[in-house]
Amino acid sequence: MKSFVRALSASSRRTYTSARRLFELWCEENSRLHLPADPFTVCSYIAHLATADTKYGRVHSVGTIEHALSAISYFHREHGFTDPTRNPMVIGLMEGVRRDQIGRQPDVKVPMLAADLRRILKAYGRPTRPKDVRNIAGLLVHFCGGFRAQELVAITVDDVVFDGEILRVHVPTRGSAELSPVLIKPERNYSAAQALRQWLELTGIREGAIFRAVDRHANVKCGLSREAWGYIIKACCKRAGLDSRQFSAHSLRVGHIRQAQVNGVSDQAIRLQTGHASIQAIARFRDLMNADSGGSSGHLGL
Repeated sequence: MKSFVRALSASSRRTYTSARRLFELWCEENSRLHLPADPFTVCSYIAHLATADTKYGRVHSVGTIEHALSAISYFHREHGFTDPTRNPMVIGLMEGVRRDQIGRQPDVKVPMLAADLRRILKAYGRPTRPKDVRNIAGLLVHFCGGFRAQELVAITVDDVVFDGEILRVHVPTRGSAELSPVLIKPERNYSAAQALRQWLELTGIREGAIFRAVDRHANVKCGLSREAWGYIIKACCKRAGLDSRQFSAHSLRVGHIRQAQVNGVSDQAIRLQTGHASIQAIARFRDLMNADSGGSSGHLGL
C-alpha cells in the first residue's frame, strides 16, 4: 500500500485530495456514501459537474470532470475498494458528456485590467468595514502579485514580509525554481502593502490564513476558499457597475498579464512575477511587448 501511495507525486496528491474533498462534500449534501461510492453516485456527480453551477455561473469542463474521476479512482484503489469509475455506466456517461461539449462555446471570462480594478476601488472609496477592507486588500494583492486564486487564499501571515511599501510573499505551492519570494511593488496610486497592512491591523490577525470570511456581524471567520473568493470578486464587480458574469477568480491573474504586456513589460519579467512554467504560456496573451523590467509588479498603471 505504501508503494502505491508513493507512486503519486506530492503535487498530484494535493490536487487529488482537493478534488476528493469536493466529492465528499457533494456526497454529504446529497446523503450519498463517498467511500466506497457506487457507480450510480459517481454518475450523479458527473451530471452535477456537467451542469451549470447557478451560484458561480460556470459549467465544468471535460478536463475538470476527468480530474475528479481520477481522484475518485485513486482513493478507491488506495483503500482497496473496487474502482467505480471503470463501471460501463460511468464510462458511457462520460462519452456522452464529451460529445455534448464538442463545439460548445467555452465559458470564457475576460481579464480584469487596471481600468476595471480602478473602477472597483473607487466604488469602495475609503473603506472601514472589515469586509470592504478585506476586499480591497485581496483585490490589490491578487492583481498586483499576479497570483493564481488558489495561491492567494493559501497565503498565511508567515508567508508575508513587509519591506516598506514592498510586499514579499512566499508561495510554497510553486516549484523549486520559484520559491524565492514574489515581490509586490506599489503602483502609482495604490499600494497592496498598505491595503494588506490595514486589513491585518483592523482584524488583529497574527497567524494562519490572511484572507478570511467575514459574517454579517463583522466577525472574522475561517480562511476563504477559491470558490468563495471568486464569488466575492463578482460581488465587487456588481458594486462597481461591471457585468459580473464576465469576470471570475482567474480574471485578476490574466488581467495582470495582459495589462503588463500592454504597458510594455517583457514576457520573461511577467513569468518571473506569475510563476508560469514557460514563456510560451505568457506569450499567448501578448498583443504588445517591450523591454525587460525585472518583474511586472509596479508597472500595471493603477
